[in-house]
Amino acid sequence: MVSFSKEKNSSVASVIPAYVLHNNTAYSVCLKPYILEQGSCGVIPKSCKIMHKLDPGSTTEIIYWNVAGGITLTSNMEVTHGMSFTGCFMDSDESLHPCPWSICMTTDFVRHSFSLPTEKSSQYKFESCLLTMHEKDNITYLVLQPDCNPSIVLTSSLPEDLQVVEANSVGINSCPQCLPARLQAVYQPPSVAKLYPLVFDKEVSTDKEKRLVHLAENVRLKFRRNCGENDSFGWCESFSLVKGQHKVHIPDFGDISLFIEVKDLKFVIKLCPINESLEVVRDAVPFNVPTTVRVSVNLSYFLCSLLDDTGCKKEREVLRAVLKDFLCTYSVRDKNSKIDLTAYSLKIENMMRHHAGEFMVCFLPRSEHAPPSQLFHQDFPPLIKFVLHYSSSPDVIIHSIYFRGEPATVQLEDCLLKKIKSTATSFVLSDLFKSNGNTYSGDSMGSVPTTILEESIRDVHSITISSFMIEPISVYLSARITLKAFLSCNDTPLKFSRYELENVNSNWSEISRVVGARYVSGLFMHVGWVLGSLELIGSPVSFLQSVSRGFRDLVVLPYEGLTRSPGMFVLGIGHGTASFLRQLSSGALTSVTSLTQSISRNMEKLSMDEDHSAYQEELRQQRPPVHFTAAVASGFSSFGLSMMSAVAGLVEQPMQSVQHMDEDNGTATTLLKGVGKGLLGVVTKPVGGAMELISKTGQGILCGTGLGEKIVHSEIPDELVQFMGDSALQNMLISNASCLR
Repeated sequence: MVSFSKEKNSSVASVIPAYVLHNNTAYSVCLKPYILEQGSCGVIPKSCKIMHKLDPGSTTEIIYWNVAGGITLTSNMEVTHGMSFTGCFMDSDESLHPCPWSICMTTDFVRHSFSLPTEKSSQYKFESCLLTMHEKDNITYLVLQPDCNPSIVLTSSLPEDLQVVEANSVGINSCPQCLPARLQAVYQPPSVAKLYPLVFDKEVSTDKEKRLVHLAENVRLKFRRNCGENDSFGWCESFSLVKGQHKVHIPDFGDISLFIEVKDLKFVIKLCPINESLEVVRDAVPFNVPTTVRVSVNLSYFLCSLLDDTGCKKEREVLRAVLKDFLCTYSVRDKNSKIDLTAYSLKIENMMRHHAGEFMVCFLPRSEHAPPSQLFHQDFPPLIKFVLHYSSSPDVIIHSIYFRGEPATVQLEDCLLKKIKSTATSFVLSDLFKSNGNTYSGDSMGSVPTTILEESIRDVHSITISSFMIEPISVYLSARITLKAFLSCNDTPLKFSRYELENVNSNWSEISRVVGARYVSGLFMHVGWVLGSLELIGSPVSFLQSVSRGFRDLVVLPYEGLTRSPGMFVLGIGHGTASFLRQLSSGALTSVTSLTQSISRNMEKLSMDEDHSAYQEELRQQRPPVHFTAAVASGFSSFGLSMMSAVAGLVEQPMQSVQHMDEDNGTATTLLKGVGKGLLGVVTKPVGGAMELISKTGQGILCGTGLGEKIVHSEIPDELVQFMGDSALQNMLISNASCLR
């Protein structure tokens, strides 16, 4: 492959390999690469001049290929690349002796399992290996490594060698796999290899995709006697992988017994002569009464804090997570494990409110943010419920994953996210961010990029999940973006339906990508709700939600009281009416307050006076309204400062422009810009100050009457402080931060 680039006005043509193979096994292997015409069966040459030898941990570039079938390559011909492997060893005279070759595999598979013939003493041995394909910078990397989770294992106790192949396979995929006498081999049918990675949504998968999911259960195999160089022996009748004992007739060989069993979603096929009993084939397993071991951990209060001690003399708390009534249960029964996590409350708090944003809490349960009105006390269900069933014998097989979450409130600000990112970046050494470049720098014994090796390791330890379910999730999102303009949404309802996956066979990266893409696409489906919740238009969605909650209480509370007694019915009418009026008033005031605050902040940005905007933002964060008088005083203070800044800007902005014009050798245009900023501030700053006054007044009314939603930080229980002491608690927080570093 040839790539072109320009360096210092010169065109540079670079010749780089299209295929690079890395041997990550403990064996020395030989490689025979082929080129076949796409769609044709092709004739694999028995003797090839082109071979590659790789020692353990070495890398080679595949540049030369053997042309199969005697075809003539042309520029417009579509071809398929294939390759066979074998173990190799050195004889006493230091001559290379390869073992029998493996099946030929094409490069259109992401993950293909096969048996690698290796030499052990005087007898050949078949090792379970895996070939994974990865692409980066137009280069296909092939990584050969041991297979920890083969799909089909064949064990033979027959006196002669056999061959196995998938029925109805064509082309290069019809190459048979050798099954040596009294040995074990691994075989992965091509139709099964094509299923990786397999992540299908149960709700949207088509009938074709569902057939692909069950294709592994309908695989049919067939055997024949090992014919060596000729194809004179015939194949037996194909059979499906049905659990149990079967009788199969192989032409020119005789009848054999097959015992098929499924162990942890892996097929184990055992072959033995027909005269041997089943008890000889079946492993003797002692009878043990299964025992159950269960361990439970219950935490009534758990606090985790992130401290930042970079760039300042004193540690500063960044985030705090408070978990209440947490229960974790772990049980094991006969190699089957179950993890059950339950949490009734989780709150993630912003401890840098005066430095990064106004939201005091980033995440909290909806029942604590906007609890529903109740005549009788009712316990709320757990906020988080997570159940994991899996077995390990020896590979980890996940039987089911279940997650259920109650409605929650999420409050995010871009300034807080930037602060968290900068804090997290300071914990990491800068050397980790240095890049080695995107160019291929390998030679015949070069190295494979680290990302490719990481991907190959993920493919080796593939994940098999029988059932994956996430119950419907409801999130009420409040977000603020303060870039060129101030945009914010208030209490946007985001509801995601149930999400199910079945028969998953992939790696964690692919599974997380598919699940994340599903919820991101669901977020785009709620664009209408997001636009309706913008504070710049008064957040009509939030107002309608408040009215709907009040109307619900007006109807539901009297009905609940009527089911108890006439007195409770009257009490329900009173509570329902009060709730309706409270929700209606708070919704209207919140809508007006949000609208005026959004206009005020955008007017400040429109004035193009950064000092004025920064000072007003600092006043908002340092003096939050706690009651009506303080809120009105803060509003009048902001309005007065805006008027003074508008008048002063008529002189200050042109003077600053003249100063910059002298420093930067500017023109008269710079002076005109300063005059324009001053005139623009005369209009925008008073309007912004007036809107801020209205906003502060509305906030004061909400806080004074108790109609506003007040979210505060969690207080550390007195019992915990008395038990540990202030210094001990501080040391605990510092040690937690050190661990995070």
